[in-house]
Amino acid sequence: MNKSIKVFLVALALLLALTASALPAAAHAEGPALYCDPRTLNNCTDTGDLSAEDSFVCEGKARDAASCTDRRTGDTWSYCAFLGYEPGKDQDHYLCGPEQTHGGNHHS
Repeated sequence: MNKSIKVFLVALALLLALTASALPAAAHAEGPALYCDPRTLNNCTDTGDLSAEDSFVCEGKARDAASCTDRRTGDTWSYCAFLGYEPGKDQDHYLCGPEQTHGGNHHS
């Protein structure tokens, strides 16, 4: 086997291993990704655009964990974790999941 095929096969094996290890984490991320005003839980949307169809009201501590409810559907995610600040959007990024209730009811 020539050297470029070996390098390709090693790279492919590494890519497959990384993909397989990421699948369980991705399977648990069932809720929306949210973007809120920096250092607050204000103006939260699922796109980072204030004219988005879905906006969210969130409670908790900014840049920590929060529970968020979709204003349009009433769906509530009891755990939204802070992922970091998005400088290009000037917004804080949160990922919600996996617990979800309908009609604005929170899990206890």
